[in-house]
Amino acid sequence: MPVFRLSEELVFPHPSLANEDGILAVGGDLSCERLLLAYLNGIFPWFSEDDPILW
Repeated sequence: MPVFRLSEELVFPHPSLANEDGILAVGGDLSCERLLLAYLNGIFPWFSEDDPILW
């Protein structure tokens, strides 16, 4: 499965599209709106200070 690149638009691909490592998307931000949308869909960020945000 491909890993999707997020834009400024507040959307996520369906969680069933995550790759074998559980990664669904890369990028975006950690704004309250994006986090709430992600959590409501069972998507959680993997974040380290010097790395891109993985979902």
